[in-house]
Amino acid sequence: KQIVYIHAYEPGGYEPNVSVMAYDGSNRVRLITDTGDVNPSWSPDGSQISFERNLDVFPRNQLWIVNADGTSPTLVVDSLAAREISWTRQNTFLGIDGFAIIQFDVDGTGVTPIISLTPGTVSNIYPRMSPDGTRIVFQWTGPTGSDPQIYLVNADGTNLHPLTNTSGGKSYPTWSADGRKIAFTSYQDGTLSVWTMEDDGSNEVRVSPSPGGDQLGDLR
Repeated sequence: KQIVYIHAYEPGGYEPNVSVMAYDGSNRVRLITDTGDVNPSWSPDGSQISFERNLDVFPRNQLWIVNADGTSPTLVVDSLAAREISWTRQNTFLGIDGFAIIQFDVDGTGVTPIISLTPGTVSNIYPRMSPDGTRIVFQWTGPTGSDPQIYLVNADGTNLHPLTNTSGGKSYPTWSADGRKIAFTSYQDGTLSVWTMEDDGSNEVRVSPSPGGDQLGDLR
């Protein structure tokens, strides 16, 4: 079992890199040495990892895929309208377009809207589909614009509700391979760290070692 994540703590400053580690925080390996890549997620069979690359020159959002051992990084879509993308077990992608969570094909076509969120309160959603394709977990400030918490909604856009409601912003939620646990990034103990909880929001456990600096990507 592994977590793919962005390691963003460096002595020289914020330098995010795509990395992997075991569920208990051990065996940490950096896969991509380029900085600035975000939102890694596992392919349906766990053999590859997708991630976004944001370019400053002629600003655009790219979709890349790399083997799970870090070899053969490949550009798949050069310019995406969506952002905060993630690979689903159904071999599609979830993402954000404006105020809506959308689903689209691996080549960037076939866009289907799932749910629109309240304008003015949307700031970094990072939606993730459950392994069985029935639920989507994401971060949201909610209708009142408070600190971001972890929310859950059915894949058809119904039954929207929060899973967390504690101090400290929560972000980058994702599912375990069996759909029973959700991992996320949190500042709730004063450091940027990876945490896990049950799929009903109970039993929160920190897995990142001190001093933190880890930004979650995906589990397998």
